[in-house]
Amino acid sequence: MAHWTYKQTPDPDSLEQGDLLQKTEALNAILKLYHPYYADHADNEFFIVLTQSCDLARRSGSKCTSRYISLAPVRSLKAVLKREFEENLENTSMGSQPFASARTRGTLEQFLERLFNNNDASFFYLENLPTAGVASDMCALLSLPIAIKSEHYAVCFSSRVLSIEDAFQAKLGWLIGQLYSRVGTKDWPNVDLKKKVADAIAKAAVWVVDDDAKALVRLCEDARRADPNVII
Repeated sequence: MAHWTYKQTPDPDSLEQGDLLQKTEALNAILKLYHPYYADHADNEFFIVLTQSCDLARRSGSKCTSRYISLAPVRSLKAVLKREFEENLENTSMGSQPFASARTRGTLEQFLERLFNNNDASFFYLENLPTAGVASDMCALLSLPIAIKSEHYAVCFSSRVLSIEDAFQAKLGWLIGQLYSRVGTKDWPNVDLKKKVADAIAKAAVWVVDDDAKALVRLCEDARRADPNVII
């Protein structure tokens, strides 16, 4: 799937919408000045460029036309699932085995299917590509954009690790409400999608029927009252 998403030859002269930026020391120093929360947040492993490519192009060596470069944080799929579903999981204390009801599993399956095919407007999914330093599946949080001045263009450009294909740029543009109509990109083959969803769900929690989940919650609470240091 990764070869569908990423360009083998990124633009050698300009940033593009959808470029993935590594949180280098230089980029993080700029973020600390204007957006310290984003700089210090451990889950923000990368940032994705949201500004349209036409506004970022440096024609004949000139500056780009945009006064600002919009970015969104990019976090691991694991971190995103924790953020979105932690309140639906039980027994999530440090070192414990989380579990949840079968009803939550159905909700998570639907969410993952939308996410992997980039049909959820709040996120943009990025497949892992270890050869480029992206060791795990990632998600851009499009609902958390920030902006830095375009005077920091060179730092952003030098921090780029990946560019996405034109169709995915268009899909990203549509998702963030810019000048694109809805654009179709290749969906995961159904068998592969089901496997990815199943793998992610298997790592998220132990899934039990609703009544058993309630009983387990009570057992865990009783055990912790008896010994606050117990890990279940």
